[in-house]
Amino acid sequence: MCTQILNTVGLSLNIVGVAVLFWRAFPQPSFEEDAGVGLEDNTRLPGGKTVAQQRDQTRAQRTSYACWARFGLGLLVAGWLFQLWATWVA
Repeated sequence: MCTQILNTVGLSLNIVGVAVLFWRAFPQPSFEEDAGVGLEDNTRLPGGKTVAQQRDQTRAQRTSYACWARFGLGLLVAGWLFQLWATWVA
């Protein structure tokens, strides 16, 4: 393959990876699951959700942010590997 194509693919993957990290992974919100010391799972919070619903939503958000962060970092590593490959071909 042509080194210019490999470098272009690598840089494109890096830009997409940075965009994913910027918009979907950072900054992460607070992932506190507990609403208070004396609240039970069925206690309603001011927003209308129960403590259990809030905890489940927080866990789902944490998982989503972690997946997007890994995906973005994977794109950055793939882009770096393409650029490294381009230096070997040259």
